[in-house]
Amino acid sequence: MFPRAIQQASKPKQVAYSLFLPIALFIWILPLLAV
Repeated sequence: MFPRAIQQASKPKQVAYSLFLPIALFIWILPLLAV
């Protein structure tokens, strides 16, 4: 989603983004699918 920001971030932040973004998107989309 923000590849430039992720590339500029430090390594721990890269890992956090790569884990957090898919989970956040899944949680955000799940209610839409459930309706």
